[in-house]
Amino acid sequence: MAAAIAAEVAGACVYVGVHYVTDVLAGLGIGAAGGGIAWLALGAPGVSRLLALGDAALQTARLRPGRPAVRPLQLFTIWIQEIY
Repeated sequence: MAAAIAAEVAGACVYVGVHYVTDVLAGLGIGAAGGGIAWLALGAPGVSRLLALGDAALQTARLRPGRPAVRPLQLFTIWIQEIY
């Protein structure tokens, strides 16, 4: 969702004529690099906690059967196993 908003804002800046395309691409690159560095440095601190909270909320509302939460890396591994 955040990437879609960033893309819309970047496109709007070019469309309105506030920035050149190269300015926008450089900003997106710097932002992506900074976000990647922060992600690696902090170890994605909020993702697993957010997933656990969402999982608990679904179980409380009885929208999800009681089973352990699946981590994003496990989902990726399962997806790769299904492909191959």
